[in-house]
Amino acid sequence: MRRRIKKVFDNVKGRLDAIVLKNSTYPHIDLNFFYVTGFISGIFEESIAVLRPDLSLDIITTPLEEQSARRGREVKISTFKGKREQMELLKEELGRTRTIGIDMAELVSSDYELLKKNINCKFKDVSNAFGRARLVKGSDELELIGKAAKIASKVLGDPVDLIRPGRKENELAAELNYHMQKWGASTAAFETIVAFGPNSAEPHYSPGGRRARRGDLALIDMGANYMRYCSDITRTYVPGKSSSMQKEMFETVLGAREAALKVIREGVNGKDVHMAAQEEIDRTKFKGRFNHGLGHGIGLAIHDSGRLAPTADISLQRGMVFTIEPGIYLPGYGGVRIEDDIIVTKNGYKFLTNAPIMLEI
Repeated sequence: MRRRIKKVFDNVKGRLDAIVLKNSTYPHIDLNFFYVTGFISGIFEESIAVLRPDLSLDIITTPLEEQSARRGREVKISTFKGKREQMELLKEELGRTRTIGIDMAELVSSDYELLKKNINCKFKDVSNAFGRARLVKGSDELELIGKAAKIASKVLGDPVDLIRPGRKENELAAELNYHMQKWGASTAAFETIVAFGPNSAEPHYSPGGRRARRGDLALIDMGANYMRYCSDITRTYVPGKSSSMQKEMFETVLGAREAALKVIREGVNGKDVHMAAQEEIDRTKFKGRFNHGLGHGIGLAIHDSGRLAPTADISLQRGMVFTIEPGIYLPGYGGVRIEDDIIVTKNGYKFLTNAPIMLEI
């Protein structure tokens, strides 16, 4: 916990007396609250974390979350039963503090007004400091992401048993979620995508009632949440015999994936990794059909700090975790995407996900 708080303050420009993280009601909960506290259970609606340069941490929460909070180490805990009491406790904690950092990227406007009304000090946005602190994962974080990746990979280990002609998209999505939790996930990391036929051309499709058919493209994008940390994996299959077009799409995406992986290592710019994949696709007849970034950071959030994209001016460092997910999408026909999670290493990368890659099943 102290190490993470230090990383945040190390990335703050200028002097700060404290940082205040304020949660609203679900789903407006600041994931940075869990980054600095390490709390595994609890929702912590309306709760406040106060971080100081001496690396101390104070939590102001409701009696509902008190038991979950007391699982934390080296944390001072106070409870409140109403807004007025909450603000009085915060004033006591801050004392004569003059400059406070707040996470404007996650703080809802009503809470910002509440803080301004009750706390007489200067506020400074430090959301970028949290983003930079979370880019490089600690060994404890890598272990949790790795476990989330293993769970998702295990569920996709034998797709023959998953995709059968006649099965509905939403039926398969529910089964995938069930198996992830059966193998140890807290929950799914995001809404599981199952897209059959032309629906697979929509990158962020929500599964519906379409049934799997022989010869259809079948795209599955899923991830496990394990103790708040996420994984993200995509595979594309064809139940039965694939067409020449489907094979060409699949092989092109595989080629783009390999081109990107050859570039990854410490010190490389994130946009160069994306362009390696983009150029591989654009030299084929599928030019212009790869319409998103190659990858995104994963951690506490499924889209965590850092991206691999044309505008991603970021120097890769050891311990960063990204998805690698090139794709080709043909509206009205279907799409192919292959996605894995990797850790950046000094001379390359290490896979976290390892489900088999195959087209025909």
